[in-house]
Amino acid sequence: MVGQDLLDFDLFSDETLADPYPTYAKLREIGPAVYLEQNHAWALTQYAAARAALVDHETFSSVGGVALNRAANEAFARAVLLRDPPEHAAMRRPMTAQLGPREIASVEPWAARRAEDLVAAAVRRGRFDAVRELAEDYVCSVMSELIGLPDGDRDRLLLWGRATFDMFGPPNARTTEALGHAGDMIDYVHALAAPGGPRGGWGAELMAGAHRGDLPAEVAVLDLVAYVISSVVTTIHAIGNLLWLLAARPDEWRRLRADPARVPAACNEALRLEAPAQLFGRRTTREVRIGDAVLPAEAQVIVLFASANRDERKWGPDADVFDADRPEVGDHLAFSRGPHSCVGMGVARMKMCALLAALVRNVDSIEFDGPPVRTVNNLLRGFTELPLRVTA
Repeated sequence: MVGQDLLDFDLFSDETLADPYPTYAKLREIGPAVYLEQNHAWALTQYAAARAALVDHETFSSVGGVALNRAANEAFARAVLLRDPPEHAAMRRPMTAQLGPREIASVEPWAARRAEDLVAAAVRRGRFDAVRELAEDYVCSVMSELIGLPDGDRDRLLLWGRATFDMFGPPNARTTEALGHAGDMIDYVHALAAPGGPRGGWGAELMAGAHRGDLPAEVAVLDLVAYVISSVVTTIHAIGNLLWLLAARPDEWRRLRADPARVPAACNEALRLEAPAQLFGRRTTREVRIGDAVLPAEAQVIVLFASANRDERKWGPDADVFDADRPEVGDHLAFSRGPHSCVGMGVARMKMCALLAALVRNVDSIEFDGPPVRTVNNLLRGFTELPLRVTA
């Protein structure tokens, strides 16, 4: 039976991570909440159940449950990501104050110019790796400008970004290896957070607040880890996924060229179809019924953003199809929902749209120039290599 096979299935095996969507589809058929024996957790598979859990922190708590292993939950126990309101709101306030619409608007012209420069260089070359030579260069340079990161730290930040998402997986080999990087990552951010650390931007503002006593220094350090390191790699994957989807769809590229106003919708549709962070954990605070399933108190829950984003009950029978004209495409869960919605989603959208707009203005055609190489990560979905060829 399909149900029994999946009860014993490992959601985090290499085979599933390479192409998780058939498994997600089968899980949705079983029900909105499915217990997975291999992962000792309840998977929320359908859009309505996933969204409801994300906005209900009183029932689905982030305290001790975001990571799917005890070591990571303990290591990041004081981080904003693992706190619930009202403490969560107070800890998050310094970040939201620096990442609001006004602050994003102030850096947007610079980000647009940087996108134009990188795209012009790519067009001159004709062939390039869209991950290493475009997405990584662009995201890291914009984040350095916005946050005040030191130059030359890109490779370390990318390594630690990928490791952070592996750390939040179940107890497997990837998680164990990633946890080995935790000490170096925390030491780096502690040094960055010292007086004279970030050279400007909101990172400096955050640490200045800690030095004034507005929030504990340890919390400010963990905020830097949670946002700076994780947001860099997720945005890179989001851009890579977007370009992969468009390179495979020349008709869609021509439509974007003819109507650049569709750029924001195309970015949202890519986020829906290929969420860079596929899932996060929660822990139940009480017994709760979801469909025919009854989840006990203190149960580990996996909120499957990526499955919810392809739920036919929400998106219709063509849920697996890229359609930038899809109604309500902004309802996707790629940035989560509720109190833990991604604090940097405005910045991520701005970067995706600026880069895609520059490509649409300057590139007549875009196609693959070799086989893409996928990242294998407990939570992330994206590419480590994406060879593309463009013509102006």
